[in-house]
Amino acid sequence: MLYIPWHFPLHDDETIKGVSALAEFAFNNEYPSVYNYLLTHKEALENRNKAETGIRYEWFALQRFGSNYWKDFMKKKIVWGNLALRGSYALVDEGVYINAPSAFIPTDNLFLLAILNSKLADFYIKRLGVTRNGGYFEYKPMFVEQLPVPQVSQSIQDQFIAKVEKLLDKTVVNKSGVEDEIDDMVCLLYDITAEEKQAIYRDALVINSISLGESSNIL
Repeated sequence: MLYIPWHFPLHDDETIKGVSALAEFAFNNEYPSVYNYLLTHKEALENRNKAETGIRYEWFALQRFGSNYWKDFMKKKIVWGNLALRGSYALVDEGVYINAPSAFIPTDNLFLLAILNSKLADFYIKRLGVTRNGGYFEYKPMFVEQLPVPQVSQSIQDQFIAKVEKLLDKTVVNKSGVEDEIDDMVCLLYDITAEEKQAIYRDALVINSISLGESSNIL
């Protein structure tokens, strides 16, 4: 798969406002094999969008390459799967790409990661959409982005971050215990009552039982 943004390999030069002969020269000079391959398809590539090809961008470049946000894909990010029994969010390093329909938030904020992975967050997000047969939910960004994240002091965030760092530490054995601690902290953060907390945790137990049942069937 080739990813060729406008004005490649001079795509970081903000002074280039339209098609650039200098960019094409640099492309041919630095990546001759790729350039020569695309050259065999030049006629078809030039005829893609005559209103823009050869005017706004070079004939070898992608028409729509995410010009304003493509670098976000290379940053550290919080990622999650699209269809699951429960939300599961993970932090991945920069330079790691994900496939659609998985989604991501370009941040390495461990406080946010703790909130997203909590039972409370999952309970809330699932009330925004429709659960499919078998208990599966589609964790679309349009649902996840509606989760209200409280604005708290750095000292409070640090308490959550310390817990998440324990989960990321491979030497920590009792990770489920740390996850329970985070769930309790999140409920306190949102002023959840004891009765509401019971309902949220009961819902999570149902999902866990479904998941365990499926695992048994697979084995």
